[in-house]
Amino acid sequence: MANGEDREGSESLALIGKGAVEAIPYIGPVISNLYFERRNRRHVQRLERLVVELRERMQDFGEEKVDHEFLQTDEFADIAEECIINSLKTATEAKLRTYREILIGSAMRGHPAYDEVKAAREPRLRWRKAEVVQR
Repeated sequence: MANGEDREGSESLALIGKGAVEAIPYIGPVISNLYFERRNRRHVQRLERLVVELRERMQDFGEEKVDHEFLQTDEFADIAEECIINSLKTATEAKLRTYREILIGSAMRGHPAYDEVKAAREPRLRWRKAEVVQR
């Protein structure tokens, strides 16, 4: 199943879940609004934090270190999508930092091969931060 289909399935389940919660007499709509609004607010906050941290870190690198050609590929788009989606799903600072470092490391010349990055999508990387960024 493609990533787009996975996302559509997840969104459908979320809507079904929201409908089921709202169907609870009297308190369902209140619980639904609290949960889904809070979840969206958390996602926005995490995305904002990721963007700010990426901007700050990427300013540390010179133009010559960035692999502009790779940034235009589907492989980088897949890595970026995976990291962003997973960043929205986690509250753990270590995992958020890991996804940020995967994005940064993937943008640099000499980045790990796509298959290595794909295999390391799990929050616990085999690489240390310095290895990912300095490759």
